[in-house]
Parts: sequence; structure tokens; C-alpha cells
Amino acid sequence: MRIAEELSAARFIIRKYDDLRGCQSVEELSSVLMANCMDDSVTVHYTRTTGLIATLFVDVAPQGVIESYGQQQPVDWAAIDAQALHVESPAPLEADPYPN
Repeated sequence: MRIAEELSAARFIIRKYDDLRGCQSVEELSSVLMANCMDDSVTVHYTRTTGLIATLFVDVAPQGVIESYGQQQPVDWAAIDAQALHVESPAPLEADPYPN
């Protein structure tokens, strides 16, 4: 799958410098952050159920994923999951009903 297709179907997108990675669930998001972004600050983009795009700034540390700003608390994964729009996978293309 090409990167554009992967990202368009992703529920969450991790941006680490110029590297983009899509995730489908908060569980996958959390594990990818801990495995691939240790000791880095990254952004996570997702579409809220309201249709607005949200950007979450996080620091990934050995003790967990922490919000970069404000009170710098651990990320509330349940709240993020509830706020994030569920992305449906596109249906496979059907054969052309009107062949030439």
C-alpha cells in the first residue's frame, strides 16, 4: 500500500520530523510511540468527531507518553479514543458496471 493510501485510511498520524506513520487504534498508537519515538517530541494528528483536526504534542519517555505542554500529564488514551473520529476503510472497488 502506498504511503498516501495508508495515511488516508489511518485514524491517527504520527509526525516525527519528516516521517509520517498511520495508526488505526490508540493501542497501536501508544505502542508505536513507545517503540519508535523514545526520547523524542512528536505530534499526533487526528480528526475529532466534530470534524476538526486535532494536534496532540507529546514527549515520549521511558515512563510513558506525556503531553508536551500545560501540566505535562500522561496522555489520557481513553479520552483521545472517545474524541477521535472512527475512520472506515474504503470499500473495495467493484467491477465497472458500465463496461465499454
